[in-house]
Amino acid sequence: MDNAHTDVSPAACGEVTALPPRLRASWQRSETYGLTPEEMRPVFTGSVDTGSLLYECGHEVLQGLRRTLANEPVSLMITDHEGLVLCRLSDDASIDRSLDRVHLAPGFYFAESNAGTNGLGLALADRAPSLVRAEEHFCTGLRGYTCAAAPVLDPVSGRVAGTVNLTTWSDSSSQLLLALAQATAGSTTALMLARGSGRRVRP
Repeated sequence: MDNAHTDVSPAACGEVTALPPRLRASWQRSETYGLTPEEMRPVFTGSVDTGSLLYECGHEVLQGLRRTLANEPVSLMITDHEGLVLCRLSDDASIDRSLDRVHLAPGFYFAESNAGTNGLGLALADRAPSLVRAEEHFCTGLRGYTCAAAPVLDPVSGRVAGTVNLTTWSDSSSQLLLALAQATAGSTTALMLARGSGRRVRP
């Protein structure tokens, strides 16, 4: 059985003001996008560019991390700079099925404007590593998860090329997940730099 959670909205409990400033600002932005806690708008593109340097390098780094986290209930993702999920890797069928139901899957946009406050959306909005736990998500459909995300920087321009997003159940470890997301994002940027300059990189 999937690890489903039902949480009371912080708004209903008057807890929004208790959120950290970054999360509170993200909740406010989510409202300005016209979202409600009961509604997400993850737009489906129908296609993903699998030929980009970001996809190639991010996918390779995630494959290595996947082997390290074998049998752990963690879903590993790469998104582009607009929050489009490019790939998702996991060995846990339960969390995969659950994420499919909320459309946190390849081909869907999951920026703040689509899904409210969430890890990858906040990482893109603030250009900073972000951890969003359980009821800190704006939309109730995401409150069964903890999401840790970190920006992947273009090694040439320094702009945000995308994010690494690691998602697990809300009752699982979180701080370690954020550190892992940051390390993975850094490895992806390093591999992009090496590949972009034509150098071969040892596994």
